[in-house]
Order: sequence, then C-alpha cells, then structure tokens
Amino acid sequence: MLSFQVSLVRPDALIFSGEADQVDLPGAEGEMGVLAGHAPIVTILRPGIVKVIANDQDEKFVVMGGVAEFSKEELMILADSAARIEDFDVAGARPLQGAASSVDRHDRDVVKALRFENDREGEVMTTFDKREQAFEAQFVHDEEMRFKAVARSNKLLGNWAAARLDRRSRDRLFQWACYRGTRAPERRRHPAQGR
Repeated sequence: MLSFQVSLVRPDALIFSGEADQVDLPGAEGEMGVLAGHAPIVTILRPGIVKVIANDQDEKFVVMGGVAEFSKEELMILADSAARIEDFDVAGARPLQGAASSVDRHDRDVVKALRFENDREGEVMTTFDKREQAFEAQFVHDEEMRFKAVARSNKLLGNWAAARLDRRSRDRLFQWACYRGTRAPERRRHPAQGR
C-alpha cells in the first residue's frame, strides 16, 4: 500500500512525524479518511481522535481542534492541543466541563470516545450524559405535544366540517349538482333497502 508523510504538531511540540498508509481525521463536517493520492485539501478539525494507520498498526491521538492540510503527499495537522491517547488525562478535560453549555454534540461524542478508549469513567462524562438525557427527554416531550396539537386541530376541523355538512345541506348540494348537470341524477340506495 502507498504511504505518505504525516506530521502532527501542537503550538509547543511535535507530537508525531512519520509515514502512514491512512489517517482518519475528525473534520468539522464529519469524519474523513486520507489515503495516499488524496486530492489536496484543507479542513478545520473539531475536537476528536486522529487515527494514524501504518503497517497494519494504528496510533491514536486526541486533538482539541485545529487545521489539517494535505498536499504533495504530505499531511500536516496543526492542532490547538494534542496528545497521544494513552497520555491524555480525562481529568485534564475539566475546562470542557465548565463550558458545557457551549459544547455541541460532536464534543460530547469526543469525550465519550475518550472514555471508551481510555476505559475510564470521569466526572466530565456524568455532566455530558445528564445534559444529553435531558435534551432527549425534552425533544420527546416536544414531539409528543406537537403530535397531540395536530391531532386536536384535525379533530376540531373534522367536527366543524361535519356540522357544516349536515344531511339537509348534503341533499341540497346533491340537488344543485344535478341541476348544474355535473352529476347524474340517480340516487344510490343502500343494499339493505333493496330495489
């Protein structure tokens, strides 16, 4: 398999430099994989896990945002903050807990992935899990209320239409349609009434 040069840099240190067969990145618009021969691209990174695969072995790194550029068979990752996954301390992510109100769904996914990768339970996850459960409960409640409102309005509309079209008005409508020639003057009888 073809390989290419990869460099992962944070402002104060070079975290990784070497050859890779594939690199998976947490792009701002979703996960993306880079292989040798990929079209030149510049993308913004969201917080997540960068996976570098070389010789059927992979190394994982945690990045907290940044930019990735692939050109001339070289991938340069400039991260705001980065560390090897085994060196990353979930307790060090406490600043995320303080800013939990501004954390979007992708950030929660990153912290969940870190929990599974490191096999650790942290206080940060408790906060995110509670917020996620509250959001899901609110969404379900809102959808249920919207469904009930639509059902109630449909019932009211049906009752209004039935009141407006009582038997006499239906007969008048039928007579008017026959007079205008838009409907055949025959009347249908119920099968139980016979001929």
